[in-house]
Amino acid sequence: MKAIVQTRYGSPDDLELREVDPPAVRAAEVLVRVRAASLHPDVWHVVTGRPYVLRAMGAGLFKPTKPIPGTDMAGVVESIGKDVKRFQPGDAVFGQTIGTHQWTNGGAFAEYVSVQRPLRPHLRRARESPACRLAMAVLAELLEAGKVTPMIDSTYPLSEAREAFRHLVEDELRGKVIITTA
Repeated sequence: MKAIVQTRYGSPDDLELREVDPPAVRAAEVLVRVRAASLHPDVWHVVTGRPYVLRAMGAGLFKPTKPIPGTDMAGVVESIGKDVKRFQPGDAVFGQTIGTHQWTNGGAFAEYVSVQRPLRPHLRRARESPACRLAMAVLAELLEAGKVTPMIDSTYPLSEAREAFRHLVEDELRGKVIITTA
């Protein structure tokens, strides 16, 4: 599969589009075919490794512990682990690929990502507070009803991730910057 790979901290120029092995799906995980992933300041901080304290908070002291950036994504369930009951292949999903904090790479800038704490049918559940689950459910309903329209500033194909990062940092945005894989 194709993925954006980060082997060291630095600038967007240090990101590379590579062929990598698809992630393995463990018993409680869902493999998602990523259609779109958002680029936001938290992702930029992990790519640059600044502020330096973020490295100690999970990103990795000298280089990223996880090589593929991105945490927010939307896509379609490709396969499920043996312990997954809530989702089936073909389900449309969205959410975050990491469960703890935003200071680590989450693997969303790839054609596929394996997610343990799923999202929503539009995928999200498990270790979240009742408040967070309720908020995600309300958001999903509003999106499906067409009552909320996401503000998208621009979209870039996976192969142009470097340009997307530059746009995030250098330009005035009027919505989300999206990286697409399709």
